[in-house]
This record gives sequence, structure tokens and C-alpha cells, in this order.
Amino acid sequence: MLSQITNKHIAIIGTGALASLFAAKLSQVSNVSMVGTWQAQIDAINRNGITVFEQTGRSKNYQVSAVHAGHLPHDTPPADVAIVLVKSYQTAQAAERISAVLKPGGTVLSLQNGLGNEETLESALPDQQISCGITMQGGNIPALATVNHAGNGATVIDDQPFLEPVVELLKAAGIPVLSPKEHGVGTIDEAIWGKLILNAAINPLTALLGQPNGFLADDPTAERLCRATAREAAEVAILEEAWSKEKLKEAEDSAVRVARLTAPNRSSMLQDVSRGGRTEIESICGEIVKRGKKHGMATPINQKWLGLIQKVEQSGEGTAGESVYSTDKLREVLE
Repeated sequence: MLSQITNKHIAIIGTGALASLFAAKLSQVSNVSMVGTWQAQIDAINRNGITVFEQTGRSKNYQVSAVHAGHLPHDTPPADVAIVLVKSYQTAQAAERISAVLKPGGTVLSLQNGLGNEETLESALPDQQISCGITMQGGNIPALATVNHAGNGATVIDDQPFLEPVVELLKAAGIPVLSPKEHGVGTIDEAIWGKLILNAAINPLTALLGQPNGFLADDPTAERLCRATAREAAEVAILEEAWSKEKLKEAEDSAVRVARLTAPNRSSMLQDVSRGGRTEIESICGEIVKRGKKHGMATPINQKWLGLIQKVEQSGEGTAGESVYSTDKLREVLE
């Protein structure tokens, strides 16, 4: 299987940390190019390649090509596979980039956070084979064209035949891949909702409190808020038929356990508000609120985080990377 696809072209849509990490790793086993809009990063990658610093302390440089989405060469060979690794609010723009670089009937794999990405891609790319998965790979960019590989967690991909070549390439590149069953869930939707529940329970709270993940497991009030958020999100997932009632408590426990296991980590949403950037709150808590309304279920906790994070985005209150709200203030949502 691997020998049949190593000469094919993979387009990585995005130039951020995870996009750079996947592009670097996949460049070992296939022809890879990155498509994005971060010109300084694109120039640095084309000039220097991508250097990945592993948790072991070792580093390796990978030669990867990158191109600006607005300046695609006319003679660019069409890609066989597009892997989408941009922020969820950039999905519509990503679809435009994919349509410009992917061959007809190609494969699109989204590994983005949140919900709604698949619907956006399917609407914009009706003639392509599209699937969404999740990844627990972790990375951050300390400098242009460099990535700190912060975690080598599994990437969960649906067991569809058209995805088999992508799975083989990822495994050959050293990226662990699991099917939904191997991940311990029944469907890819359950896996996606499982990550969404974790993101909803951890990301906005850490961003509002200005604290790393471990604070949610150590502070009693923060833990209650984390559990309550996870439970509410899981209740919506049950209505969406992507979660079982028997796993409500598991959703709560998993959120706290992951917060503890990733204690030093600063969530992506905390990083976003710390630099005054836009977050993915709409595709996380916003989607939970929207889907709850569809089923006639109120979601006051996720609604609160949605509103507060949007307020922080608009005001820039979190740009110092410090606490915007205290746990006592946030506890009001439970009362």
C-alpha cells in the first residue's frame, strides 16, 4: 500500500504549528507542500525547511515547500490528498485553497478542532471525498520554521477505504493512527464529540482564568466548573446521538483527568487570547449552544463561556496572559 502512494502529492492546508509538524513528518514518505497565508512563515520554510524539536531533546530538519494561497503557481501539480490543519474559523477559506490545489475526486481529511468543519467542506467541495478526524499531536512554534513537538498522541481517522492510503502514510511517518474502534469508541463522530467535550471543558476556562490546564484539576471551584461544562456538552452529544447516557460521568472524569495529565500546558485558547488573537470558541462552545437549541435544550454554561470569550476577544483583556476572571466570579454560572 505504501509504495503505491509515496510518489503522490499531499497538500497541507495551513502553516501553523500542527500543519508544520505534519508536513515535516510526512515529507519523509511523500511529496508534500504547504498552502497558507502566513508569508513570513512560508518564506522561512522555503529558505530553511522545518526544524522539529522533539521532547527527547533531539531535533531534525525537514525540507518542505510552502506557497501562499494567493500566489499559487499555474503549473502546480494537483494534490491527491489535502489535510486541513487551520483554525476552524478559517475552514471556508481553506475550502477555496483546496479547490485550487486538489485533483477531482481527491481526498480531504480535516483534523481541526470543533464541529461544523465537515459541513462547510462538503458544501464547498461536493466532488471530493471528505472526512473529519481528530489528532492529539501537540506542537508550538518558538520561532519561524521551527516546531516544538509537545506531544505524540494518536490521530483518530475513520476506517473508510478511501482513507487507507493516508493512514498508511501517517503511520510510516511516525504519526500514531487509530481507528475509532481502536480508540475505544463506536464511531468517528463519537471521537470528535469526545475531543469537543474536552476542549469545551478546558480551553475557555484556562483562557478566562489565565491558568495552565492543571489548575482545573487542582482548584476545587475550577474543577467543578470543568466538570459541569463537560457534562452539559455531553448531554448535547447524547441528543445528537453521538454519546451514550452511560458515559456522562466518564465525560466529567475525562476532562479533569486530561487537565491533570497535561498540567503544564497552556491551552490553544489561552495562547490565542494572550496574544490578542481570535479563538475557536464559536466552533466549540458555540456549536454546543447551537445544537442544544436545535433539540430544545438550554446550555447556560457553554453559553456563558461563549459570551465571555467573545468579550475578551473584542476587548483584548487577555493580551497580558493574565487572569481575566477569578474562579469566584466564574462560579456564579453554577448558582
